[in-house]
Amino acid sequence: MQRYGTVSDFESQVYCKDGSIIWISEDARTVKDANGTLLYYEGSVKDVSERRQAEEELRRARRDTEQLLLNILPQRIAERLKRGQVIADHFAEVTILFADIVNFTPYSAQVPPVQLVRLLNQIFSTFDQLVEQYRLEKVKTVGDAYIAVGGLPQRRDNHAEAIADLALAMQQAIAHFTATQATPFAFASASTLDLS
Repeated sequence: MQRYGTVSDFESQVYCKDGSIIWISEDARTVKDANGTLLYYEGSVKDVSERRQAEEELRRARRDTEQLLLNILPQRIAERLKRGQVIADHFAEVTILFADIVNFTPYSAQVPPVQLVRLLNQIFSTFDQLVEQYRLEKVKTVGDAYIAVGGLPQRRDNHAEAIADLALAMQQAIAHFTATQATPFAFASASTLDLS
């Protein structure tokens, strides 16, 4: 105020006598006499609480949206999408693993839903750890099926071998669950896909 003689859109939080908190926006200017002596300040104050609340809700929604993106997309892809970049990439060759837990459907009819979900979560969490160990990418789960890919989003020459190693490790994991949970599970399939 001393330097420019005016303040515009200055926002501050105000604590009211009734205990509530509001946000205000102030416009003020100095009024001086002909000699430049300060006489008084004049200006306006308006309540901007609703706008500030809407902005906070928008920030919260943006954070939630970003978290949702990260839950369904790899971080590199989510970042590119947020920057408005095209996210269609060409990969000449990748290997996709489709894993289905054999005998899971009949087993699911015999156990309570909570126990079934707990077991499926344990199995898929184990598979997730294996995917990370072999530096592959989980695509998704559908029911009792698990889909992973090698060779994208990071290209690598040994994607087929890495998927094969993952498939073998998954078979060992299912054998462990069969032995410890008395479940009659088996495991099926992987395939290579040439996209050139």
